[in-house]
Amino acid sequence: MNDSKISVRYAKALFKSALEKGIADRVIQDLNYISEIVQTDDFKYLMKNPVIKTSEKIDAVSKLFKEKIHEFSLRFFILILRQKRESYLERIIRNIQSFYRSHKGILSVELIVPVKVDKETKNRFFNILSDSFKTEIELTEKVKPGIVGGFILRIEDEQLDNSVTTALSKMKESLSVK
Repeated sequence: MNDSKISVRYAKALFKSALEKGIADRVIQDLNYISEIVQTDDFKYLMKNPVIKTSEKIDAVSKLFKEKIHEFSLRFFILILRQKRESYLERIIRNIQSFYRSHKGILSVELIVPVKVDKETKNRFFNILSDSFKTEIELTEKVKPGIVGGFILRIEDEQLDNSVTTALSKMKESLSVK
């Protein structure tokens, strides 16, 4: 089965179930927390190491998350481990977050800049986007020094590239046309 189909199916199942139980907001908080943890090298080692038994992974996850996340979220995490789907965990979380944003009418926006922007500039971007789209905005910032200057704005599947790198590339392209 296709990787994306697997992660989407698990994500849909969890999200629908969380909605039915009225705990979608809590589950999203849990998954945001889990998402931070799964990025660490130690956790990746635990999940990807074929020598570590599934039962040991379940014990470790249970001890690590038992007091920190809702029982429903923990049981879902354990189900993923039992089904040996831990390699899909990050994609499953991203899909659930996407379903949640869609359900709540939240627009996901990524601001890509060459250096970290100050709070005032980030707030200006946030306010302009909120006013323009008339919806709740989830604005994340990503620093990418390679764009030299300017910014790239990703709004869902659309991208506005106002970076110096792209401008220079377009200029070079137009000068080299014969």
